[in-house]
Amino acid sequence: MDRLTVIDEKTRLVWQRDGKGDCSDDDIEGNCSQSMADTHCKNLDFAGSTSWRLPTVQELQTIVDHSRHHPAIDRMWFPEPEPSRDVDVPGYWSSTVYFPRRNSAPADRAAWSVSFRVGYATNKSIESDGRVRCVHDWP
Repeated sequence: MDRLTVIDEKTRLVWQRDGKGDCSDDDIEGNCSQSMADTHCKNLDFAGSTSWRLPTVQELQTIVDHSRHHPAIDRMWFPEPEPSRDVDVPGYWSSTVYFPRRNSAPADRAAWSVSFRVGYATNKSIESDGRVRCVHDWP
């Protein structure tokens, strides 16, 4: 493992290690819409790779640690910011579109996100605030 990424040998995914979760390339922390998160990952040139993408909701759930909370992620591998007890902390965006019922059309501009505060997935408007952690497939 380098200090910038985490390699999950089980899923064969390489994750951004940083837990800041913003869409900017500077040191200012800020949330972003789902489309901004997607664009950020697609344009990311980081840790020797340009093949980053926004993970699916299923991929994000593989790094949830259900034995922990506040945050529900292993801080040795993913040094999240200091845990917040604020229920309004936005989750991390996924590329997975929200479908309200099986075999139905997508909900009006909604996608899944995963909160590492307690480890749950939820759907929300793609225009709402969220965080981003990019992933790429392990060669």
